[in-house]
Amino acid sequence: MNIILLNQSDIDVFWSYIDVKLNHVLTKSGWGERYPIDSLYDDLTEGALQCWIVSDERDIHGVAVTQDIDYPLGKSMLVFQLVGENMEVWHRQLSESFDKYAQQNGIRWIDACARAGLGKKYLSEIGYKTLNNHYVKEVI
Repeated sequence: MNIILLNQSDIDVFWSYIDVKLNHVLTKSGWGERYPIDSLYDDLTEGALQCWIVSDERDIHGVAVTQDIDYPLGKSMLVFQLVGENMEVWHRQLSESFDKYAQQNGIRWIDACARAGLGKKYLSEIGYKTLNNHYVKEVI
């Protein structure tokens, strides 16, 4: 598998291949109610977010959206969205690419938003720990 961190200028080239996957994960995760796909596209093309693709010679098997965040005590990379099929084949390789990016960019932590099942199945085995649970209450 190939893990590719897209340049801002490449988002338009790949958008027709990844927008359906990203829209699906936004809807499934509940983030689509506050982060519509058009806003995600804008933030990717403006460089506020990064887009990673997992592909072979024929298909795109996965997409990840990350954000670099500066905190008072260090930088973090947030894996904001992650979607794909056959993740058992490529999740370790993607994690290694994230680690390399973090080391090259002075990032101390990698945080990941994930459903409990995905976290337990894939993230726990590659060194991620559950820090807390995220609860949401809609008031309007």
